[in-house]
Amino acid sequence: MLVVMVILAILGTIGTVAYTTYMTQIKNDLSTRQKGNVIEHIDTTVDLISKGVDSGLTLPGTNMRITSESTCAEFLEGLKASTAAMRNPYDGSPAITFSTDYERFQKRGKIRITCYKLHKMTASNGGSCKMSEAGIRVTHFKYNCGGSCNSPLCTYPGSDCGNGPVINGWTYGAQTEKYYGKVEARFVKS
Repeated sequence: MLVVMVILAILGTIGTVAYTTYMTQIKNDLSTRQKGNVIEHIDTTVDLISKGVDSGLTLPGTNMRITSESTCAEFLEGLKASTAAMRNPYDGSPAITFSTDYERFQKRGKIRITCYKLHKMTASNGGSCKMSEAGIRVTHFKYNCGGSCNSPLCTYPGSDCGNGPVINGWTYGAQTEKYYGKVEARFVKS
């Protein structure tokens, strides 16, 4: 009887590990797919706006269409309304964040979208730029990397939460980024 109990305990442990690994992989795949969908949505919307075509994006609470004359901040408000139903596969919270607060909002699976005209400035800048001149930054957080800079959980200098190399004090791999529009290219790291 004891042998049977030991065998069942071992099988239960193996099953639990296999299930946990499987669920983690599903969440990773969902998060990656969701990031791809958001990138495609923004690609299409920004392209339509730049060509003067109606993108279908409106400023919430109004019928005002987002155009190349709209500000980047207005674009983000319209985008916020159109992505509100998306959920983070890791914790069920909203998947899209427009906040630059690393402490509370930048968790694994989150996608942060901000106006971003000048690289190396604050995480969000250029909200008053017209879409024809705006820069947009989309960041996908692959790991839990909240906290303050120079803490062990920061995605900026002093970080240790990425899976990539540390170059000049920066850890790569904790997040992926895509830039749109007119981000001042001379400041963007390659």
